[in-house]
Amino acid sequence: MSLRCTAFMLLVWIFIVSSCSSSHELRGEDGGVADAADSATDGSEGDADEPGPLTDEDLLLNETFSVDIETIVVDFDLVPSESRVECEAEITFRMRPGQEAPIFHFQPATSPSTGERIREIRLNGEILDSANPSDVRIVSFDGTDQDAIELQRSLSSGDEHLLQVSYDLYLPTINSRAYFVSNATDLGGVGNEDVFPTINAPHELARHELTFRIPRGEAGFGLLGSGLIRDQSEEGANVWVLDTEREISSYTLFFLVYPNDYAQERHEVINGVDVDIIAVSPFPEEFLIMLNDQLDM
Repeated sequence: MSLRCTAFMLLVWIFIVSSCSSSHELRGEDGGVADAADSATDGSEGDADEPGPLTDEDLLLNETFSVDIETIVVDFDLVPSESRVECEAEITFRMRPGQEAPIFHFQPATSPSTGERIREIRLNGEILDSANPSDVRIVSFDGTDQDAIELQRSLSSGDEHLLQVSYDLYLPTINSRAYFVSNATDLGGVGNEDVFPTINAPHELARHELTFRIPRGEAGFGLLGSGLIRDQSEEGANVWVLDTEREISSYTLFFLVYPNDYAQERHEVINGVDVDIIAVSPFPEEFLIMLNDQLDM
């Protein structure tokens, strides 16, 4: 099992990966680093028998949420020099029993930030107008300040459905350098719905496959993420695919696209375990001094 720790302090990300695990690094042709950690599995084969009666948890989920997401596939085309990313998301899902209109958490549609916009929404191939309440309606829930979008179409509960969304996001910057990070946190009630449509709930599990593409004309970048990362770079672009390999909650998915010159690497043996440490900071020299002091204590 991978020994992994992430921390954020003083605009610093720290990643610790045990060298005895199946984790490894990938380097693109431009020297970009991608951390690849295989997802843990319990080795169980699953029960081939027919599913039994619904549990109390199943009934609660069916009453609370309208959809059961199966896969989340997103292409992120980053243009760091312009602080923007063009996104294409495909969500496969089924309707829960007793539900008809699909509901998703998706912050760029409910409360877009500066530079964010929805270019197109398709439901099973039909184009919906995100500005028309008869197509897409923003809904709220008692006891929470989180809104959602409800697609105004009645869907069957036994079939697989497809939601496709084209949209733009704004990339934040530190010291005039753009970066892209998932802001998921259970403490803040944020579950990556600011970067793709999902259901922000611990029991809503889906396989995630995210593709990050950066033109080679941009300065060198690296990718870290909580999943298996494959380097699929092509002529004219650095390309990484982050695959969770199994179903997980969206709010547990982490990724960071960072400028290479913000990264520092160090190898340590801690309690007999080989550990690789990757620190990503806009102030790498100052932070490395602090890191060395802490490890030497």
